[in-house]
Amino acid sequence: MAPALWVYIPAMVLGLGWLLLQNFADADGDHHPGADHHPDAGDHPEAGHGGTYISPLKPVVLATTLAIFGASGSLLTWAGALQPVLVALVAVVLALLAGWLVFRVLVFLARAQSSATEAAAEFVGLEGELTVGCSDRSLGEVVFDTGRSIQQFSARPYRPGETLPRGTRVVIRRIAGNVAYVERR
Repeated sequence: MAPALWVYIPAMVLGLGWLLLQNFADADGDHHPGADHHPDAGDHPEAGHGGTYISPLKPVVLATTLAIFGASGSLLTWAGALQPVLVALVAVVLALLAGWLVFRVLVFLARAQSSATEAAAEFVGLEGELTVGCSDRSLGEVVFDTGRSIQQFSARPYRPGETLPRGTRVVIRRIAGNVAYVERR
């Protein structure tokens, strides 16, 4: 086995393993179950108001870059068509290009999600009706008229400890993700 493969193969395996770990264990830390559970969480200055920022050092970007470096270096070494220095240069360029592409896709997705969240924020203050009751422990469902369309969201009580039965007329106080925090009208 060529000495360069002792660098490329471990890099590829490490990068692919890191990607799998992120996929199955959610190691990249983007998902926090229940993080939006508290009705006042959106008022916190670090809750994401004021723009979307994605780091190019995000684990998925780094893992992709490492995996592509290892894979392209291994393939080019086995092909034997290039000198080892050129193989390393091409592997680095391909890895950086792949990392940059993943980063750009993440930025695009974050902006799309941010604009959807901003659009949902215009529903705050509207009145609706619970079609499924809700409490702190169980999601309900609220239906309301925006003036342009009928919308439906999962619902939780805005005030902790409150239970709201089906048919209750409510006011939307906050929307976090796809959950509307509502209080009795």
